[in-house]
Amino acid sequence: MTYLAAFGIGACWSGYTQGKLITAENDEDAEDQAFRLASDFAHEKSPRWGSYSYDFEIINNSLQDTSLFHALKTGAKHDLVGEINHNMQQRLF
Repeated sequence: MTYLAAFGIGACWSGYTQGKLITAENDEDAEDQAFRLASDFAHEKSPRWGSYSYDFEIINNSLQDTSLFHALKTGAKHDLVGEINHNMQQRLF
């Protein structure tokens, strides 16, 4: 199943700064992957181990139908859609 993982440094009240598509067999695996993505990102951006937030959501129909997609900041949405388009083009050619 395909999930959207959203994460960022701090509480992310104004929106998540990062989004990534992940493939997982179940919610537990998806949560583990989302946690690792958020943890690695926090360690990279804040070596003294700042706080971070993360969430994940299964994509049933389309990415834009998920509530997490709308919780991403504009830059994160743009990056995620760009990554998807790039990956699709690579598969076609």
